[in-house]
Amino acid sequence: MLQALIVCGKPFSEGFSEINKASLARVDSVKVKPPWIKEAVAGLECKLIKDITAGGYHILIGEILFYPGEKKFWADRRLSGEKVLNPLPISGNLFSIPKEIMLAKEGE
Repeated sequence: MLQALIVCGKPFSEGFSEINKASLARVDSVKVKPPWIKEAVAGLECKLIKDITAGGYHILIGEILFYPGEKKFWADRRLSGEKVLNPLPISGNLFSIPKEIMLAKEGE
């Protein structure tokens, strides 16, 4: 999976599929058009609320509509980093393996 993350983290021209290049499989989403990756243990299907341009970057604010993935990795709205141990990209070929990721609900 780490090699697939490296491939997908590279810039590609519009219309080119990094998913195909990384030999990953698509799974139809439940609430949105873009697919999610079959090999991923979790994902978030979101509705874009706001796109803020900051320099050459975009800050995307969204509403989570559905979070697919293997149920064994979720407990009390938390994705267990200890069970998943999935590398997350930081920059270039630098990755982090977090211990815990939390899904917060509004008003908490």
